[in-house]
Amino acid sequence: ATANRFNIQGVSSVRVLEARSDVLRVSWVGVRGATNYRVSWRRSDGGAETSRVVPGDIYTIDIPGLEGGVSYTVKVVALIENREGAPVTITATTPSIDRPVEIVSNLRVIGSSKRQIRIAWTGVSRSSGYRIYWRLADGM
Repeated sequence: ATANRFNIQGVSSVRVLEARSDVLRVSWVGVRGATNYRVSWRRSDGGAETSRVVPGDIYTIDIPGLEGGVSYTVKVVALIENREGAPVTITATTPSIDRPVEIVSNLRVIGSSKRQIRIAWTGVSRSSGYRIYWRLADGM
């Protein structure tokens, strides 16, 4: 079995797309010709490893049943028939269940005209973006 290990390249760009208190969504860039991928995970502080094999045309997986506020080691291996690619490992931490949700502050209008309103706010640390909603005020 050792002779068949690492004869093909490993996946690349393994990353966490989403982290919730009980689920990590992990993605990767696949390997040409891969028939399957084996994704394994375990608590970084030890514990039993769990793994799942997905088809070669899948590049994202949800890892459910995790604990909040815990670091996990996630390993992705490309499989081509009975050969394995080099494993690629990342570490990701699930957010704590009781972590308060931060909100923007100091929301204010900084300019307006008939066709537009410019707003500003004090952002939230570690935010990757903001979603803005608006509607007409009653009576306008």
